[in-house]
Amino acid sequence: MANKNTRKKKNTTPAPNAELTPEQKKARKAQQKKETQEIREKNKARNANRPKKERRSFRKYIHEVMSEMKKVVWPTSKELGQYTVIVIVTCAAFALMFWAVDSGILALLKGILGISL
Repeated sequence: MANKNTRKKKNTTPAPNAELTPEQKKARKAQQKKETQEIREKNKARNANRPKKERRSFRKYIHEVMSEMKKVVWPTSKELGQYTVIVIVTCAAFALMFWAVDSGILALLKGILGISL
């Protein structure tokens, strides 16, 4: 689905490169002005139906952040240590796996292409 701004419009006026008489230029400019005004009115009507966003002060924002942070369940020191070990072991396992796959592909290419590095 095309964006509303990228849809092709019906062009009822001649191409801009065509030679226009002063009357045609004036009529074209008036038509463009009218279309622009219609678009503005349509957008204004559409935006009038939207609810206004509530503005919050920085102080209220900080208060709400602090309130949410109190609800967070933080891990204990023991849990944090366990999670850290799990992350390090997982990273090491993936590093070894990638190294093995890379070495295998390199050996395969060396065999196929007959090159030495």
